[in-house]
This record gives sequence, C-alpha cells and structure tokens, in this order.
Amino acid sequence: MSGYTTRTRGAYNQGRMVLIRPALLALILTMVSGQALAHIKWFAHVQLQQAPRAPWQLWQEGFGFAGLSLMAIVVMSLVAMLDARLSRRSKPAAVPLGDNTLTAIRLACSVFFAANAAYFMDTPVILTPELHTQQAWVPVVQWLIAVTAATGHGRLAALGVLSLYGEGLAQYGLFHMLDYVLFPGLALCLWWSQARRPRHVQALLILRWALGWSLLWGAAEKWLYPEWTYPLLCGDGRSLLMGLSPAFFMQGAGFIEFCAAFALIYGAVASRVASLLLIGLMCAAMPMFGFIDVIGHAPFIVALAALASCRHNPLADAHLPSTPWRYALRWAGLLLLILPTLLFAYYLAHEMLWDLRDLSFLPCAMALPLLLLLADARQLPDILRRHQASTQVATQVSMH
Repeated sequence: MSGYTTRTRGAYNQGRMVLIRPALLALILTMVSGQALAHIKWFAHVQLQQAPRAPWQLWQEGFGFAGLSLMAIVVMSLVAMLDARLSRRSKPAAVPLGDNTLTAIRLACSVFFAANAAYFMDTPVILTPELHTQQAWVPVVQWLIAVTAATGHGRLAALGVLSLYGEGLAQYGLFHMLDYVLFPGLALCLWWSQARRPRHVQALLILRWALGWSLLWGAAEKWLYPEWTYPLLCGDGRSLLMGLSPAFFMQGAGFIEFCAAFALIYGAVASRVASLLLIGLMCAAMPMFGFIDVIGHAPFIVALAALASCRHNPLADAHLPSTPWRYALRWAGLLLLILPTLLFAYYLAHEMLWDLRDLSFLPCAMALPLLLLLADARQLPDILRRHQASTQVATQVSMH
C-alpha cells in the first residue's frame, strides 16, 4: 500500500510540474508581450508599393527600438536558460512525433477552407481576407479542398492549396505572398499526411520553419510599416495603447511576434509555451475584430496548436548543449544575427520584388532571406537522425 501511495504521490507531483514549468516560461515570455494586433491588411487598404522605412532609421530613434532590442535579448536569454533546465529534467517522450498531428491538421484545414468559402461567398477571397478575387473557380477549389481533406485524400487537398497560393502570387505578387509562407507548409503537411512516420517528422519541421517565417515577416512589417496601423490605434483601438505612443506600441507589438516566433523555431519547452501564448493573443483580438479575424487567424492557430502538441522540437534537440549558459549564449548570438538580417531582408526584398528599377539589390535580397534557412537545412539529415535516435531511446526506456 505504501508503494502505491508513493507512486501516486510521485505521479501527482510530476503532473503538477508539467503545469508549473510551462507557466514559469509563459511568465517570462509575457514580459516582452502585450496586446495582440489583428493583421492590419485584413481591415485597412494598405499601399505595398510605398517603400518601407529604411532599417537604419529604426536604430536612430533613441531608446525606442534599440532599447527594446536589448531588452528582448536579455529576456530571451533568461528564457533560454530556463528552457535548457526544463528540457534536461523532462523525461524523453515515448510517443513518436507526428503520429496523429498531421491527421488533425488535415481535418482542421477541411473546416477552414469550408468556412472560408461559405463566409466569403459573395466576395470570394483566395486564402486570407484581403486576397480578393474575381475568379469563379477559387470557391470551387476551396470546397474541393474541404471535401478531399475531410475524406482522407490529403494529396489532392495539398494540390488545391498550392493552386490557390499560385493564384495569390499571380494576382498580388511574391512580396505580398511572402507574408503567407505558412500555406505551402500546410500543403506539405497535407501531402505527407498519409506517408510513413519519418515523413511526418520532416513535415512538422518544415511547418515550424514556414510558420516561424510568416511570424518573423509580420514582425518586420510592424516595424517598417507602422503607419498602416496608426488610424486604428488613433480611432477604435485607442484603448490598446495603454498610454503609449502609437510608434512605440507598434515597435513593442513587433517584438512580441519576433520573440515568440524565435522561441517557436529554436525552443524546446519554450516552443510549446510560445505556441500557446500566440494562440491566446490571437484569440484575444477576435472579439474586437470579429469573424474576419477568426477566419484569417484560423490557419495560424491550426499550425500553432499542432506544434504545441509536439513533445519535442528536433531543432532544439539537435542544438541543446549541456549547460544552460551555453544555450543562452547561443540564443543571444542568433538574435543578434536574425534581427538585422530580417530587417534588411524585408527592405531589400521590397526593392527587388516591387521596385525593379535598381537591380543591384538582387544578389543581397536573394541571399539574406536564405542564410538562416540554409544554415539549418544543411543540418536537416543530422537533426532527423538525432531525433530518431532519441525516439528509439525513449521507446526502450518505456519498455523497461
């Protein structure tokens, strides 16, 4: 009886720590967070042909952007240390990554495209609320995606998603659609939803990259096009400012997205907490902005929920060192690299893809956005091998 009591008490303590540990990480992450903003493109007419602010102008505005950058590096370094400690103490997961996650993504995509086609029946949109179209075949493809995804034909649904993304490229251009790289990631998950387990791991890893890219790109948009949101913040959304200036608020909102996206890509336990935090922030904006915001954020919430359910992040498993200090230094170095790279990539991509008069931007604009992806893509086979080895160890531990 005493042994049973001891085991029960141990299970209770372990379950309590499962709740406490993510809560501690959420507390630190929310130090760099605030009120969520809906995607302004869905509610206002924006001028993408207008040149964004030059990145170096942000660093010349006194404490604002520079101070928030320093604060983000310090706070995220603390998150990294806590993430490393919690990851070392947590037991390896015996359940392989992605067994049921891709099925859930497939069913959620079916609901999303059905809702998209039904709600925008009179004024069809391609993928998101601002991508209006006059093409009669777009709603038909959306219904076909909903039916094929619901009935288990993931590859047909994936082809439909890619055809819609291609239509978005044709009508709105590559620069606009860089904001929605998430959709090719979801298409890949649909394509591999019926494949074997190793493909599931690869699909979720690529989905993590695609979602992280979309969130990072949205953060850069808040920094370089803050004036798009000023009419909202000075009107119906004045209560969101909480006494802050609109310029400083937009910088802070950008750092919310930036820090959460970084933790989503590179974190272990922090990745799951960042996913839940972003879901909460997106849902908090829905009562104010209505059903359009619900539909617009739905694919992001689907991807975030899928990644939050993953017990392990292969990127974190491959890079997690033995000491929290080394892990924190690694995060700080990556933040120092990613932040300016992201800003210049956005600025140069606009020059290359929208203003083609100066082709001298072409080499840099092609190289900068790919640097970080190539750095990890070269290690993709090794990352997957390490993840497979850790899964085998976890299975052996659970058998004993």
